[in-house]
Amino acid sequence: MMPFNKVLFMVVIFSIVIPGIALSARFVFDASCIPMAGDADWVVDGEVPDPSGAGTQMDRNGQSEPQRFPSPYICGIGADTPETYWTGGYSAWGVELAKSGHWVESIPRNSTLTFGDCNNTQDLSFYDVLVLPEPQLPYNESECIAIRNFVANGGGLFLVANHCGSDRTSNQYDSARVFEEMETALYFGIEFERDPDGEIHDFCDWDELNNRNFPDDPNDPLIHGFYGDVRAIGFHSATGIILHPENNNSVQAHAWRNDEPHGDLNVTVASCEYGSGRVVAIGDSAPADDGTGDWRDVLMNGWSHSTTSNNILFMNASHWLTSPDVPPMPTRTPCPNYTPWPYCEGTATPSAPTATPTPVHTPSTDPIVSIYTNKVFYTGGDDFILTLDIENPGAGRSVDLYIVLQVVDLFFFYPSWSSDVDSQRRYLSSSYASSETIFSFIWPDNAGRIDNVTFWAALLDPATNTLISNYDYTTFSAL
Repeated sequence: MMPFNKVLFMVVIFSIVIPGIALSARFVFDASCIPMAGDADWVVDGEVPDPSGAGTQMDRNGQSEPQRFPSPYICGIGADTPETYWTGGYSAWGVELAKSGHWVESIPRNSTLTFGDCNNTQDLSFYDVLVLPEPQLPYNESECIAIRNFVANGGGLFLVANHCGSDRTSNQYDSARVFEEMETALYFGIEFERDPDGEIHDFCDWDELNNRNFPDDPNDPLIHGFYGDVRAIGFHSATGIILHPENNNSVQAHAWRNDEPHGDLNVTVASCEYGSGRVVAIGDSAPADDGTGDWRDVLMNGWSHSTTSNNILFMNASHWLTSPDVPPMPTRTPCPNYTPWPYCEGTATPSAPTATPTPVHTPSTDPIVSIYTNKVFYTGGDDFILTLDIENPGAGRSVDLYIVLQVVDLFFFYPSWSSDVDSQRRYLSSSYASSETIFSFIWPDNAGRIDNVTFWAALLDPATNTLISNYDYTTFSAL
């Protein structure tokens, strides 16, 4: 059993000694709403290698086809990696998130958004921030409820719309209508302007390359945020935003159209809180476009435009979405979730275990590991219990069990709980099943604020030092 004082040393002390470093968040960009339709390419990585070696793989209409894991693997991104490392109109956004220590994935086409569904390996409860980049398909009622529950439980939501009539699939849906049917005005107090007939009108279709009408607030987290000051925002045919504080009294504007008064109309960037989570909204998809997506689409380099600060705005907003003032972060169901193993080549001890980017899981024969805490948010006096489950439905075999505690960018290995790579050799008999408490203690009073401390678990083959089956993680916070 792990000593109580060692738990506090690794979990509490490092969060105090290194106060300026935030643990990485998990971003997921939704491509199930086909933001790559028509002449758009609002994806982090839209093209994947064709297995036949014949270039890149597209859908039947010649559009980008985002997969769950961007390729090349995220672990190859370093401080000097260009945004062209990934191929997508939003690749610069994704690469910058990765450089900041965040995890980035996409939700592929034909997926269904859920919250709290263990059978969905991309359930929203496994992520911290969801980006909806100009959706072209409506979300059904269960998906809308899942999105709201995700935010209410501490998730961050980034709504990216576009001008009225930007229907790229000819299905009578543009992003403004999709968000209208999501009832963003009712729950978040954020309405994207659109005409009932879907026609483009001057009030929601403008080309305002230097939007500088910001609040007179030096502490505005989006305009004067973590990544710097926004001097101007560039829009290319956007829809305006109307605020509804009568529905959500936390909603606020961060920018208005030039020369417009600072009220609830003619807003260009907005945010709100909903439950324990946060929402950011912008009326145009072009400001995040880096100009290097699918060459067959209409692209523009809004991300690093010479007269604007679009990249700073989007990164400030991303940071704000990962840093809620009121915990908890999203509730994660204690079940295997297959989120990638945290080690990246060159970032850990050379002898540290590595895993393939997309591990193969065979439920009928391979062992399954699951690790979870009894709560996701702790206060003084709470019982803290870390549980490990292992099942082996196949033949008996030896395995190396790795359990890793991640605090900021520091890693500690079970069973010694030192920074030296360590593991435990175990023999799993046929039909083996166990559930054990790794350690437990009473959470102390006045331990301080702790965000997103993570335990990882995996089984590796002793002969090859490769991942056998799945890997799992559990994350908790405390105040």
